[in-house]
Amino acid sequence: MKHDRDVRDFLFSPAVVMFPDDFGERLVRLKTATGLSWNRFAECIGIDPRQLQRWRDGTVPGGHAMFALFLLASHIPGGMRVLLTGQSGRGRRGG
Repeated sequence: MKHDRDVRDFLFSPAVVMFPDDFGERLVRLKTATGLSWNRFAECIGIDPRQLQRWRDGTVPGGHAMFALFLLASHIPGGMRVLLTGQSGRGRRGG
């Protein structure tokens, strides 16, 4: 079986990915969408509330915490959109 593309076409290079400068704002928007306190929000993703403050101040979340954050966002209407684009989860449908 012949493959049209080389596997290297699909390799992900973490060094190329830029973490969004407005991640702290996105985190605030997501937290607001949940209706949770900062302490409860932190508890839901299994981290210390002080870590949330560090994220808001520019620290990049680590692997398991980032996964937990996206898992939580996936249960909030529009939550993934907020984290991925910075835009409100409300508005246009189908986009």
